[in-house]
Amino acid sequence: MKILIVIYCTLFLSSHFAYAKSKKFIKMDSLVLKTGIDLDLVEADYIKARVFGYSFGLDFEDKVYNNLSLFFSTSVFLETGSNEVVSTVSEYEPKEEVTLDEGGIAYYPTSFLRLRLGALNQGEYNSPLLIGTSAFAAVEEKFYWNNFYLKFQQAIPSNQKLTKRLGAVQAGTPTFMLETIGLKVGKRSQLIAELSHYSFSSLSNNIAETSNVLGNTINGSGEATQFDYNFDGYNLMVESYLYYKKWIFILGGQYLYNDKAPDNRNEGSLLNLGFKRGIYRFAIESFKNESDTSPAFYNSKYYGHNDVEGSGIIFGIDNKLLSFSIRYANYRPLIDKTYRGGTTEVLSFNLSREFDI
Repeated sequence: MKILIVIYCTLFLSSHFAYAKSKKFIKMDSLVLKTGIDLDLVEADYIKARVFGYSFGLDFEDKVYNNLSLFFSTSVFLETGSNEVVSTVSEYEPKEEVTLDEGGIAYYPTSFLRLRLGALNQGEYNSPLLIGTSAFAAVEEKFYWNNFYLKFQQAIPSNQKLTKRLGAVQAGTPTFMLETIGLKVGKRSQLIAELSHYSFSSLSNNIAETSNVLGNTINGSGEATQFDYNFDGYNLMVESYLYYKKWIFILGGQYLYNDKAPDNRNEGSLLNLGFKRGIYRFAIESFKNESDTSPAFYNSKYYGHNDVEGSGIIFGIDNKLLSFSIRYANYRPLIDKTYRGGTTEVLSFNLSREFDI
């Protein structure tokens, strides 16, 4: 990974200086201002949260020289509200912070190869039971061949956004490796499928302690705390869109399997079924994530992390002016009720807009 970083930085600097010597004006390719409001209402035996927030941010992409580009995305969150929690984890606590959503350099040496280096947003994998939408320091290589592609990522998953929300990571340098084979067919009606092998290693005792509250199983205490099982397995993600007259039917989901954990602790699944007509969209979800499929510190809080099963319903409106969505979900523990009691209900509201500058 260190060698790849050196190579990418050398390519970037050499290309940038060569372009500067050509005395051509660098024109920004894309600059978008984004703004919105969010509301989370959470109700359970162990937590009662009412959080309202306003956010604004900036996305830009700049082609600095031929097949070399810079990309960057950041958001500012200003939240207020209440958060009563009976736990060591307070992930719905109102925050006031600036976050790096994504940023780095992209290099396209040929038509069938893309290289990226920087803070890469993990939401690209659309697999919330495995990984959330935070940015990881990472290197990525992607190879294209007709409708197929191969994607490799080497990442360091500890990051400021998660540690602020869930607690400090004081020791260790965790790694997250992902190797993906993907298929994308169709232009209007479309099928996207990705099968990935994932592996986490060198996870610290702090991550293990926090993840225990969120559904993973651990042993030991203090400096000796560690996960009961390693995380090395497979993830399947599918998205499909079928156009029929004025309707778009949507079927998607995720299947997660940890090869290093025993039965009844190593599987996760998410099914999403919906439709869209005009500017309106509607979907229902069903999900289940057993206790030791992935490190709970890194996957999505909106699906309850680990050791849960539940369902959700989503309604949204999307047009040229704004994007609106409201989601209701409820989930309950599968085995361990120590920290989370019975059913947790989450109502999330989002209204956002983007402006091209």
